[in-house]
Amino acid sequence: MSTKTVWEGVQENFCHVLELLARGDPRQLCDALFERHLLKPKDYEEVIGTASNEDRTRVLLVKLLRNPPESLDIFCQALLDQGLHEFVEFLRRSHGEHGQQLVQLLEEERVHQ
Repeated sequence: MSTKTVWEGVQENFCHVLELLARGDPRQLCDALFERHLLKPKDYEEVIGTASNEDRTRVLLVKLLRNPPESLDIFCQALLDQGLHEFVEFLRRSHGEHGQQLVQLLEEERVHQ
């Protein structure tokens, strides 16, 4: 399954995904994504420069949808590092074959906790 399909699923469930992402700190998540080269400098500055956490989360999700990370595995690892297991679980459930790789990431994360 292609990454594009995964992001189409995210877009279709935008409000639910926004809620899942809002459980984390958007500034820390932006830092983690930026460090892993999953967020462009311009997008990073725009998200960080947004006033409230709620708006920051929304802007971040829109940026990710417009320019999806090339590596879903690295993206999911960044989410797990931020404690956003539910979002990775959502991605896993919605996306068949690729979801199996995410199951491995989730299980490895549980072992490390």
